[in-house]
Amino acid sequence: QWEGGIREPFYLKAPGVTQPGSTSDTPVSGIDWYPTILELCGVPLPKKQKVDGVSLIPLLKGKSISERPLFWHYPHYHAGGDSPYGAIRSGSWRLIEFFENDALELYQLDTDPGEQKNLVETHPVVANKLHQQLRSWRQSIAAQMPTPNPDHDPTRAQRVTKKRK
Repeated sequence: QWEGGIREPFYLKAPGVTQPGSTSDTPVSGIDWYPTILELCGVPLPKKQKVDGVSLIPLLKGKSISERPLFWHYPHYHAGGDSPYGAIRSGSWRLIEFFENDALELYQLDTDPGEQKNLVETHPVVANKLHQQLRSWRQSIAAQMPTPNPDHDPTRAQRVTKKRK
């Protein structure tokens, strides 16, 4: 339901590194591309540069990488209808925090990959733990949070929508 653009397959061909037809189900993120490409090119990571991702070379060689939480921060509106939110995926759990109303949704992806059953009420300990991790991560990177627009006129948005129909 909410994984569009987040849970997407990707393909990588690295002759001499990958075995043809090999696959991996390990969750990774776009932040992992930079250290992976540097390693593929034989370029060391810059010592003074903070790098958020990890090299995927072990996965490409059929090995594993350490399990870690993955984070998303989307503090703005999208023309496709998405509202501001943040998310964390840790193991098979995914928590989404909607910034407009502070609502939380919790899904267990191994049993509910379509994110149909919100488990925030039945698993409050998991939800609280993941929410705290998400907030701590945002604080650690000084993430910009959405702020109310004092010039926003909700009736104008409704008028524009009606005209388009």
